[in-house]
Amino acid sequence: MTCRPFQLTCHCRAYEFPHRLGGGRCHGLAWADAYYLLIHNPCPTCNANAGGCCEVASGQEALAECKGYQESLHLEHDPHLPQTEEEFFLHHQEYNDHGY
Repeated sequence: MTCRPFQLTCHCRAYEFPHRLGGGRCHGLAWADAYYLLIHNPCPTCNANAGGCCEVASGQEALAECKGYQESLHLEHDPHLPQTEEEFFLHHQEYNDHGY
């Protein structure tokens, strides 16, 4: 039995439903932009950070170059992006309250 690699879920407008990040019409630009604006822990040291501008979110670099994407895959934690700041903080508050 082969193990399916961890995949991140995207909620962008490429599809009307949650979908695999980077699959089909989803290029991951909205996910990278939301990650940069809301989480941005690894962004200052990311190679795709050009003076405070995410080159992945602007479409200049591939999603695979995003340090946040790489870390999310490695940690197997799906931040469910993109979403508004309020949705993001409510989701993480629920996550912390339940000890997931």
